[in-house]
Amino acid sequence: MRTLFWALLTILLSPVLWIISLIRHPVAPKRVLIIQLGKLGDVLCTTGMFRAVKAADPSIELHVLCWGRFREVLSGNPSVDHVHAYDGSRTALFWTLFHLRFSAVINCLPGALPSAVGLWSAAPVRVSTSSSGHGILVSLFRIFNNVNVPFITGTSTHAHYMKLLAPLGIPAILRKLEYFPSVNDQDAAMSWLKDHALSSKSFVCFNISAGNTVKEWPAASFAALADQVIEKHQLSVVLSTLDHQKVKAVMELSHHAEKMMDASSLTLGQCAAMMKNAAAFVAVDTGPLFLADAMGTPIAVIVGGSHPNEQIPPVSDRVRHVLPPAGSQPWMFVSKSPRVATAEQLKSITGTSVEAVERALGDMLIKN
Repeated sequence: MRTLFWALLTILLSPVLWIISLIRHPVAPKRVLIIQLGKLGDVLCTTGMFRAVKAADPSIELHVLCWGRFREVLSGNPSVDHVHAYDGSRTALFWTLFHLRFSAVINCLPGALPSAVGLWSAAPVRVSTSSSGHGILVSLFRIFNNVNVPFITGTSTHAHYMKLLAPLGIPAILRKLEYFPSVNDQDAAMSWLKDHALSSKSFVCFNISAGNTVKEWPAASFAALADQVIEKHQLSVVLSTLDHQKVKAVMELSHHAEKMMDASSLTLGQCAAMMKNAAAFVAVDTGPLFLADAMGTPIAVIVGGSHPNEQIPPVSDRVRHVLPPAGSQPWMFVSKSPRVATAEQLKSITGTSVEAVERALGDMLIKN
């Protein structure tokens, strides 16, 4: 009901807000707002935009709007001047942003709310991502943007984010994710490693859950991989997840539970600092994967049904893709995140062998 009220109010006041955006002068220096109302991985993948803005014009005052629970992800980023944490209160949000007199508002993901935010801010330049299949209200609210940049399924999200900056005259830069754990987080992580008799590069970190069952690699597979890491590479294994049942299952299935550590007590920043000290990181397409990427950790990605060219860290000297079995095709995309799958679709993740992941991981350990 509240969403419908704000949608109708925005439509009714849109002529007034549009006129204000045309006649009022933005403040100097320029203020730019980037809206990223996605999850952890989405927020981290947006950090390249922040660097690009500052590289083009360091005087720009850069603001970012994200969900409150991800504010920590941006708190130490030197390219971000202000973080606005959205907690669901539209009144406070629209009032604050209207008075900041932005020169431009850029929306990273399709959505009615971000398009409304752009209009309510009365910014003269409003750039948004457009994509099909997101409902009537999302499609209708596109008219509130000056520029709608379509996201083409199967293409790089980084390349798309760079296109969103083009209307501001900001050139594209190379992909690089960034996260800056605090000194306290780094100290806490080092204390945790010391308490568990772990030194830098003496362990491999597994993120054993995804928060979405259609992306999950079986616990038995993670346990078998852990045994190979411990026996073949003489390394310990750190399990990074808040899913305590999955931790219990992996440890019970492993032959070397004494060489495995549960890192669920670490905060996001502490986990990032811990990952920086890992010899390698193994995960499916999930938020912590991008945290490890931002920390420069060697990564083996279990691709599963995700399209490997979209948001997953691209193959490089420190990134290996473990592709799904022959015959499996990508069926999960950034613009569509399903939570149910057919038995055939699930084979793309459940059919990925332990041997294939160990080969990729072993290659990373040798090269790094």
